[in-house]
Amino acid sequence: MKNITISPITTPDIWEICLIHKLCFIETYFSILDKNSLIKNELLTIENYWKRKISNKDIASHKIIFNNKIIGFFSFGKSRKESIAANEIFTFYILQEFQKQGIGTYVFKHLTEDKTNFYVEVFLENKNACLFYEKMNGKKHSFFYDTFEAKKMKIQVYSWLI
Repeated sequence: MKNITISPITTPDIWEICLIHKLCFIETYFSILDKNSLIKNELLTIENYWKRKISNKDIASHKIIFNNKIIGFFSFGKSRKESIAANEIFTFYILQEFQKQGIGTYVFKHLTEDKTNFYVEVFLENKNACLFYEKMNGKKHSFFYDTFEAKKMKIQVYSWLI
């Protein structure tokens, strides 16, 4: 896709990634999770999260750049639940203003082009993400409940297994 670049997140990128991370979470979960909690999510906490993530050799974290501007990110790596699949998509977010333009589809295909055994976990209430992963041929594998910020959430697992 024209004007899209995908490259590894490096230490100098972290602050910008943190800001995009926070904005993506607010945009994505504003009607699902506690608004105050989303807004109060400290950038320092997010920064520490990304420092740990980019130093983890089992996870590949990339920024999505459109017209020289970071508009999203994803991370993919060794599964936390190998009973489901060998690999996992941990994060995949694109700023709302750049969604529904084919960018996510392009990035997803790039992310998974040589991978056949992976899964992703999605809040079932996040309808846009569920529809996206179904469009990308994800199969509903299973679901479970987890508590996120004191709210019991149903998590849908989508898998791509060959």
